[in-house]
Amino acid sequence: MESSNVVQSAPPPLSGQPSLPRQLSLPRQLSLRGAAIAAGAAVLGVSVLTALVAVVSWGGNPSRTLASNTPPGHVEIPDSINGFEIDLASGRQLYVQNCSSCHGRAGQGMPQQGSSLSQSHYVATKRNEQLVSFLKTGRRPGDAASVMNLVMPPRGGNPNLGDQELADIVAYLRQMQQTAAATHEETAQKPTKPARPLASIGGDLSHVSGAR
Repeated sequence: MESSNVVQSAPPPLSGQPSLPRQLSLPRQLSLRGAAIAAGAAVLGVSVLTALVAVVSWGGNPSRTLASNTPPGHVEIPDSINGFEIDLASGRQLYVQNCSSCHGRAGQGMPQQGSSLSQSHYVATKRNEQLVSFLKTGRRPGDAASVMNLVMPPRGGNPNLGDQELADIVAYLRQMQQTAAATHEETAQKPTKPARPLASIGGDLSHVSGAR
């Protein structure tokens, strides 16, 4: 008897019995696994990229915090420091008398004398109490946190400045930084004027040598 080449199909499942899941071919299984791995890698890549962007935008230091945990660009002027009620008018006068010769009347800094205080990262990231302590002790050359590596005498060189006076000066520093931040924000929001075409500035330049 001749053998038949017809492939017998599997009998249909009996009524009431669940059909067995169809087994995928090996290439199909590998394809699905590859797609799942690629999707997972994409999600992980986005998470890592987001973390890196956050670190870079924050100055490369994720532990950096602003004074009083305030948002960037926001500066609070304290009502009191170390129990001393703040007098801003006194703080301004004391700053002009004791600090402006090195740091400028507006805290903008002076060449070869003192760094800017109105835009100082050090001032912005320290608590008010820390700044009072810093003014008491001053700074010597070689300090890693120094911008210009210059001497800053204790109490600005005036031993008569007590805790009340130093607290007033620190509050005035906050006011200077607040003013500087507001000015910077206002300048950034101003639309830039488009450059005028050369022809509208100089008119007809055909008579100028080399302009033809």
